[in-house]
Amino acid sequence: MNSEEVSRDAKYVVGSGPYKLDKWITGQSITLVRNDNYWNKQSIPNYPAKLLFKTIQDQNAAIVAAKNKEVDQMYVIQPSDFVENVKDPAQFSLKKSLVLEPTYVFVAWNNKHPIFSDVKVRTALAHAIDRQSIIDKVVYGMGTLVNSPVFMKSKYYNNNLPQIEFSQEKAKQMLAEAGWKDSDGDGILDKVIDGKKTDFKFTFINNNNPKRKRVMLIIIEALKEIGIQAGIQEYEWSVFLDKTKKHEFDACYSAWQLGVTPEDPYQIWHSTQKEGEGSNFISYVNPESDKLIEQNRTEFDDTKRIEILKKWQEIIFKDQPVTFLWSEPSRYLYSDRFRNARWYAYPDSPLFNEWWTPVSAQRYKN
Repeated sequence: MNSEEVSRDAKYVVGSGPYKLDKWITGQSITLVRNDNYWNKQSIPNYPAKLLFKTIQDQNAAIVAAKNKEVDQMYVIQPSDFVENVKDPAQFSLKKSLVLEPTYVFVAWNNKHPIFSDVKVRTALAHAIDRQSIIDKVVYGMGTLVNSPVFMKSKYYNNNLPQIEFSQEKAKQMLAEAGWKDSDGDGILDKVIDGKKTDFKFTFINNNNPKRKRVMLIIIEALKEIGIQAGIQEYEWSVFLDKTKKHEFDACYSAWQLGVTPEDPYQIWHSTQKEGEGSNFISYVNPESDKLIEQNRTEFDDTKRIEILKKWQEIIFKDQPVTFLWSEPSRYLYSDRFRNARWYAYPDSPLFNEWWTPVSAQRYKN
């Protein structure tokens, strides 16, 4: 079943959707054609006769192709390209669309680390980071602040959680309450931990991602203002993943993509998942959190599940095991010829089968 012929030959690739595979040219394109035998076409249309997906490795080249009407729709990876490279989309007969992703980005603190094991320290760090300013600087304002690991458009999201106030004074106060002071006047906070004087120094790890590095550099400068010294260590992606899985890190910038099924925080947040390279790579442990996660998995009454998950989010918010940053939308360019251009909510991909163009605007022949 894993042979090249079976996985790529159109006569073997069988599905039940509105389109079927016609051609796959490795590294160049994939062509889908309308499935005239689609079982649900009375309810869900498949207007385009053919869908051609081109592979264009370079983002700038893809944007040029969109401007030149060589492609009709594309996903724009970098916020700067979306804003700066296509300032006036109408000039190129294009439109822009922002589709909120079921994701969230965050600063991960290794909760096993002697410094980050203290909830007061983690909360102080959250106060020290100007999240909205980072959104404005790094993603051109295209981000929405989040306060929990549940998708903000979900019915399970707790909208009553307050925003963490950006206040370096509040951060300093909380750090002092946690025992962190500059005892030797060197400008760096310190504290005696396990009988040893420990400076508040740590290292972010990064996977050679420029955008993530920029976020961390902004955070590093903010922390410097309150007596914390941080740096960045770069690693290849595979090494970065290995270090997070093995809990061999102080802190990092990370993100989670949420699924389409009802919320189940077990994999990422239950304490058992910190073992054996599980997804709880921050080593978060809270028995009350575990109890609610387990209740959520066995409760069939959705109203009660909503109540359970909202209470669980209150615990996560109080513990601040990570500093939640924002949810960022996907950025799309598409031809203004199209009508009814819509995207799935989960995941954020175009509903191409529902897109159509007036006869006068049609560019291709079947």
